[in-house]
Amino acid sequence: MVLAGIEGHPRPSLAQDPAAPFLSLSGGLDVRRIGGSVLPLPAWDVSEKHRQAATALTTQDGLMAEMEATLPAVLGLVAIVFVLRWLIMTWVITPAGRRLIPPGGHRWEKTLSRFESAGWEALWYTCSCSYGLWVYQQETWSCWPTTNFWEGWPLQSFDPQFRLYYLVGLAFYTQALLSLLLLDKPRSDYWEYLIHHLVTIFLISVSFYTRIQRCAYTVLYTLMTYTHIPAH
Repeated sequence: MVLAGIEGHPRPSLAQDPAAPFLSLSGGLDVRRIGGSVLPLPAWDVSEKHRQAATALTTQDGLMAEMEATLPAVLGLVAIVFVLRWLIMTWVITPAGRRLIPPGGHRWEKTLSRFESAGWEALWYTCSCSYGLWVYQQETWSCWPTTNFWEGWPLQSFDPQFRLYYLVGLAFYTQALLSLLLLDKPRSDYWEYLIHHLVTIFLISVSFYTRIQRCAYTVLYTLMTYTHIPAH
């Protein structure tokens, strides 16, 4: 692998391709990927600050400092999501379900429970999708081509609104995990959801700490845009 911008590793160059005028696609759609060619990463100067920041990510002190700075905010956001979910379920979704779903029958409570779960998640993912798109519009970087994910790492800009979107995503899935374990009614896909929430929390946390937030944003936005239809 060629590490662009790192001392001793020059930026790779692509040979002139006679078919280049016909290959107008770039980034992930660049057909030269099919042939195994290495696309050039943006060249950037690695300063002493870059080295120090990268080194701090591998130390226990760096981890503890990040937890002290971030953990209170995450816990506060988890509490906010819990309260928000309770208010919306109590005053909006559950009353709507009782009005829309004809009462009676042994499956009525199960149907109402599915309606509540689907309604909450549909509302949440709609809002998170809209907020995530707004956050991306405020950023100066672009996820296309994907080489922009790594330019300037680990000193890439992490604006407050971007950081908040990230932490809200972490808080939501933490809340979802705690609700699954402690509050929600038993469901047929319990283990699938449990594994999903654990893996998601792990990936969000690690990507946040290692500052690969640009790449992880794309994954998180896709994840928070998708609306689950629970199967109890």
